[in-house]
Amino acid sequence: MSITLAAIGPELVLAIADDGVGIDPEKLEHPQSHGILGMRQRIAQCGGQLSVGTGPDGGGTMVCARLPACRS
Repeated sequence: MSITLAAIGPELVLAIADDGVGIDPEKLEHPQSHGILGMRQRIAQCGGQLSVGTGPDGGGTMVCARLPACRS
């Protein structure tokens, strides 16, 4: 498992990847996927985007959240 948090330009990017069995792409868009849908909605409310897909090595799962960075 890896967890990365980085400031990239005007965004904060949080990426979490594992080497498990992964998630079937069809299930990601299924209405029963309330957990992922809820995460996407909460990130969108903050002006960001959430993506879920295959991990960087072609297996497992990667969840990536991109949010606007706060500037003070």
